[in-house]
Amino acid sequence: MAGLETAKWAEDKERRIIRERDYNFYNDDHNYLIGDGFIIKDANSNEATEGISANRFLEDLIYRRMNFQEARILRNYIEVDNLTYRIIKDKAIMFKVPPIIKLDNGSKVQQANFDLLLTQTNFYAILRDIQRYTELQFDFHVIPQVRKKKVKIDFILSQDAFVEQDIDDPTEFTKFFYQVGIRENTVSADEIINYIMWDENGKHTCEVTTEGKIDEDTCEPVETIWDSKKINGKSIIPIVAFRNYIPVNTYWSPRINYLVEKNIQIDLRVTGLNMLEDFNLPQKVRTGMDDTTEGKVGLTFTEEILRGDNDESVGDVKYIRPDAPVEEEKNLIEWRKRDTAVGAGISADSLTGKTFTSGFELFLSKSEIIEKNKEERVYYLNPIKELLAYTMIAAEEVGMKFPKNPEISVNFGELIYTQSPEERERTRAAKKVNGTWSSIQSIMEDDPDLDEAAAIVKLAQITEWNKLNRPANPFVDNEGGE
Repeated sequence: MAGLETAKWAEDKERRIIRERDYNFYNDDHNYLIGDGFIIKDANSNEATEGISANRFLEDLIYRRMNFQEARILRNYIEVDNLTYRIIKDKAIMFKVPPIIKLDNGSKVQQANFDLLLTQTNFYAILRDIQRYTELQFDFHVIPQVRKKKVKIDFILSQDAFVEQDIDDPTEFTKFFYQVGIRENTVSADEIINYIMWDENGKHTCEVTTEGKIDEDTCEPVETIWDSKKINGKSIIPIVAFRNYIPVNTYWSPRINYLVEKNIQIDLRVTGLNMLEDFNLPQKVRTGMDDTTEGKVGLTFTEEILRGDNDESVGDVKYIRPDAPVEEEKNLIEWRKRDTAVGAGISADSLTGKTFTSGFELFLSKSEIIEKNKEERVYYLNPIKELLAYTMIAAEEVGMKFPKNPEISVNFGELIYTQSPEERERTRAAKKVNGTWSSIQSIMEDDPDLDEAAAIVKLAQITEWNKLNRPANPFVDNEGGE
């Protein structure tokens, strides 16, 4: 197995660093901003030599905007915004209403197995997360596995994977590598990070050196359930790629996530505002007093103002406010957030948490995103069916039975925004005027448990109640005459 070129490895490593940064922002882990701390070799120097080199945000502050002492103070004021997560959550709504997924052929037992498989793998929730991570990373991979006699669908993050591209079609791979052995929540010193490699010969475990070469001596085949599932003599590679675009000349998307870049700039502004607010406090100023007069610090202390020979005041003590443009900065930050949301196709009102008074108003605020999600269904349909086909093969290893050539249908759910009571009554009144609605339909809609006969009885009862509560007409006698 030929080693990867070092230059190409470094280029792909940069892609993975960016994708890891994006992933951290999505999960509100903004250590990218904070870093591991400051270490100075020379106490009289303004340069931070260690613990800061990997931190681009603070590095920019130190070398371009302020000296080290100022940056060290600023570190205590770092504040972040979860804008990336909120906007992606608002954008990725294709599976907010779960799709209807059915196995259209096979026996009733096989169809029941299929429904059970969807439940056991939590497939609808997985689809929701798949779309969110695809919005975040542009390329997202999943693979069904069998572990401890259970079918699992594993996520492969873009920062943990790399490929060897097909020479004839660079949008496809001949080898797919992804990292294993990372145990984030295990306190252990024996962690060994290796790679799983899939190619036409099946699954292998390999070690990858920091120089960008795969150690051929460490690559060993791994027996899997897929070894007997070959097509034209080649093993099935059960890795499914989800994208919201068609790749051109590359396997990985070259795009930079717009939201994360904006989020970094907003975090910078919010951090500056946090510091600005803290230093925008009243400051005690002493004027006209000699240097030998000791000033007192604290709001509860009083100052003695010296007086001259003619009993005139020699100095003065007063509080002044820096008058920093705090409100202007707040408005600028809010404008940036709204501009970011609009650029991502999200209503600014939706981002700020505005309460909509009607379902139609809410629908209008999300109309652009709804159309975007409808348009992108074509990118998800085939990968969903491919993932289900592989998941069914995996499920056969735990005793489930399915048709040899399963036919799967996927009907995407439609978002429906509930009308307010006022909107609903106006709609009913308009339909009554044009003769397409009746009071009986309104009663049945309000109480779905009532059939038509029960609704007619209830309407008659309501009519009688209304007669009892109707005010008497003074121009009509008790006999009904005038």
